Amino acid sequence: MVVFPACQKEIDGTITGSTSKGSLQNTAGNCLGSTISGTYKKDTTLTAGNFVNINVQVDSAGTYSIHTDTVNGYFFKAVGSFSTTGVQVVKLVGSGKPLNTGTNTFTVKYNGTTCQFAITVTASSGGGGGGGGTSAYTINCSTPTLNGTYESGTAMTSSNTVVLNVNVTTAGSWNLTTTATNGITFAGSGTFTNTGANTITLTASGTPDASGNFNIPVNNGTSNCTFPVSFGTAAASDWKLTIGSTTYQGVASSAQLQVIGGLFATFSFSGTNANSETLIFSIVDFAGGITANETYSSNNTTGNSSGFIFNIPSGEIYTADNNSTNVNMTFKVTSHNTATKTIQGTFSGTALTSSNAVVTVSNGQFKGTYQ
Repeated sequence: MVVFPACQKEIDGTITGSTSKGSLQNTAGNCLGSTISGTYKKDTTLTAGNFVNINVQVDSAGTYSIHTDTVNGYFFKAVGSFSTTGVQVVKLVGSGKPLNTGTNTFTVKYNGTTCQFAITVTASSGGGGGGGGTSAYTINCSTPTLNGTYESGTAMTSSNTVVLNVNVTTAGSWNLTTTATNGITFAGSGTFTNTGANTITLTASGTPDASGNFNIPVNNGTSNCTFPVSFGTAAASDWKLTIGSTTYQGVASSAQLQVIGGLFATFSFSGTNANSETLIFSIVDFAGGITANETYSSNNTTGNSSGFIFNIPSGEIYTADNNSTNVNMTFKVTSHNTATKTIQGTFSGTALTSSNAVVTVSNGQFKGTYQ
């Protein structure tokens, strides 16, 4: 069989023949960890400062074209190339000009997956500075209410929020994003329906770069302040995965590498955590070696294959194997150090619940040392 190299051609914002594979990270349909930059005003053309960062789980490196639909006269797009696998941040740059005020919801498309984010367009003469709309208010950071867990290297979720007190002098819409600090930002939007004392809730996104104490700057154009966040050190983990908006992680219980009859190799891994949540998988290489950059698919019955089980004792069990053709879990070995006998890799895809519902598993990582 002769294999021809894929031709790369861009048509309507999509590169055909792209070699990258992966999925948009999302929770309940919303782009997980998305951050919005720039101001958006009616009849004002977008610039390079108008962009949205989103998270993409890259399973296979290569070229990509990621874009949104056109809403209210403008859209967002990024074209480039992934050089590595794992979770990557992609910058979608805006083009066009908002035609009307209001909240616009955009759908991002990549590799057959979608997610959404929302942007509020304000009047070109709107007040309130960074607050957006016709509102005017001052911010008080002296008594913030911080929710969620903050650890270095652990991505923020919808549970990571801060509630701030504000004093509203003119009711109306608001849209506020904090200055990026230690790899994360807090953002939110809404409408003040009355003046005087109010509160705003900002949700964090991104992944903290380091542990320690940091002050997060807040500035709405008319007032500014800071609130403190203490970032802890994440517990060491050998595996993690995300289902929906929840990330699970733990340590390895066992790892084994077997080469049988010189014909094929099997790497088996199991791991658990303090909640007795258990990850079990095997990858099988019919060519006889587990090597870097090889992939293993749970619905492959003739080549490199895999089997996956994730058990939550208090809730659900998720499976993917070659007996289930309507789901597929793909593992990729990123390194195999024969000196330390350590195999590392990533995984993502779909799995079945005990009631045969299909769920998406993303952000999977593992590290196992065999004897």
